[in-house]
Amino acid sequence: MDENISNPIILIPGLGGAQAYCQLKQPKSNEFPIWLNLFYMMIPEKLRHYFGLYLNPITLNSENTDTCNVIFPGWGDTHTIEYLQTNGFRFFNYFGRLVNSLLQNKFFVKNFTLRGAPYDFRRLPCDNFGIFYRTPLSFRPILRSFSSVISNIPDPRIWPSNNVLITTPDKNYTAHDYSTLFQDIGFPVDFTSTTDKFNRSST
Repeated sequence: MDENISNPIILIPGLGGAQAYCQLKQPKSNEFPIWLNLFYMMIPEKLRHYFGLYLNPITLNSENTDTCNVIFPGWGDTHTIEYLQTNGFRFFNYFGRLVNSLLQNKFFVKNFTLRGAPYDFRRLPCDNFGIFYRTPLSFRPILRSFSSVISNIPDPRIWPSNNVLITTPDKNYTAHDYSTLFQDIGFPVDFTSTTDKFNRSST
């Protein structure tokens, strides 16, 4: 570690890179870890029930389910992005090794010159992170509920109409064919959400 470093560092995690907790919407409910909780990862349907988002058809905003308020704690600190499970298993090491390395330099002090910025990554691009014990299709409903996945797709305002994005035996789709695509896959509501997000980003 370079001892001459004298600039504070803010660690911003990527997709899925922060601890998340569920607090049930019922009296006297204690919050519990939900993201990368192995019990719920083995049951994607239950995970979506607690951790998923749903599209409010009136506001077109993504909201927590009626079951659970999802909390991403630790803003400004690094503890919830060092390990993605509270038990600190090596498998769930995220920024842990980096933080330990930085702390070898006396300039860096947690929550002072070394800060963290965990956030609700469900509202940003994401995927199933290579979870190996269930087919990715099992996680499709929860991923579809994350409105921020839309930011992963090409914007038709700047993407050429002759650039094919999806090829099937029967039809090709470009960034200008989203309406047809979502109709063909039986998910037309997402086209409404997509159009709304593109319109909002231009205002």
